[in-house]
Amino acid sequence: MDKSYAFLIQKCRQKLNVLTADAKKTTNEQSVQTEDDALLKLSNQLLNDLQKHGTDPKEQTPEESIRRQIILSSHVKKLSKENFELKDRLGKMNLKFSSILDKLRIYKTENDANKTNLLDNLTALNLDQNNAKKQLNEQINKYYAHFETEQQKSLDKIKVKEAKLTKLKAEKEEINFQLQNVLNAFQVQSRLLEVARKEAFNAREESKETEQKLQDKLYLTTNQRCANCEVKQKVQNNLTDQIADLKNKIVMKEQELEERGRINVIFAEKVKKTKKNLIKKNYWQKKN
Repeated sequence: MDKSYAFLIQKCRQKLNVLTADAKKTTNEQSVQTEDDALLKLSNQLLNDLQKHGTDPKEQTPEESIRRQIILSSHVKKLSKENFELKDRLGKMNLKFSSILDKLRIYKTENDANKTNLLDNLTALNLDQNNAKKQLNEQINKYYAHFETEQQKSLDKIKVKEAKLTKLKAEKEEINFQLQNVLNAFQVQSRLLEVARKEAFNAREESKETEQKLQDKLYLTTNQRCANCEVKQKVQNNLTDQIADLKNKIVMKEQELEERGRINVIFAEKVKKTKKNLIKKNYWQKKN
C-alpha cells in the first residue's frame, strides 16, 4: 500500500508540474482559476490513475477510503498551494514583464523620435553643408574672377608703363643726340666767335694804324703846295674813300661780331633748355 501511495504522490507531482507548465502558457483569464476547480481537477485525475493501476475505491473499506482521501487531500492542498504560489510569482513576473514591455515601448517611441530628430538634424546639417560649400565655391570663383581682372589691369598698366618707358628712352636718346649736336654747334660758334673777336681786334688795330697813315697822307696832301690842284684833289678823295671804306669794314666786323655773339647766346639758351628737358626725362624714367 505504501508503494501505491508513493506512486500516486509521484503521479500527482508530475501532474502538478504539467499544470504549472500549462499555467505559464495560459492567458490572464486562465490564471484566475479558483482553488476548488483545481482540487476537483486533481481529484478526477487521481481517480483515473487509481483505476488504471487496478485500485478501485469501491473495493476498499470506508476507513481506508477516508484515510486515503485525507492523505490525498492533504497532498492536493499542498500541491495546490505550491501551484498558486507559482501562479502568483508568475503573475508578478507577468506584471514586471508588462512593465518592461511598457518601458521598452516608451524607449522605442523615444528612440524612434530621437532617430527621427537625428535624421532631421543630419538632413539639415547636410543641407547647411551643401549651402556652405556652394557659397564657398561662389566666393572662390568670385575671388578668382576679381583676381584675374585685377591681374589683367596690372598687366595693362605694366604694358602702358613699358610703352611710356620705351618712349621716354627714345626721347632721351633723341634729346641726347640733339644736345650733342647743339653742343657741337655751340663749340663751333664759340670758336668762330673767338676768331671773330680776334679778327675784330686785329682789324681795329690795323684800321687804327692804316687810318693814322691815311690821315697823315691826307694831312700832307692837304698842306702840300698845290702844284697840280686837280691831282691833289684826286689823292685827297682817294684817301678819304679809303678811310671811309676802312671805317665801313670796321663797322661790318663789329656787326659780324655782334651777330655771332647773339647766335652764341641763342645756342647757349638752347643747350640750357635741352639739358633741362634731359634732366626731366631722366627724373620721369627713374620714377616710373
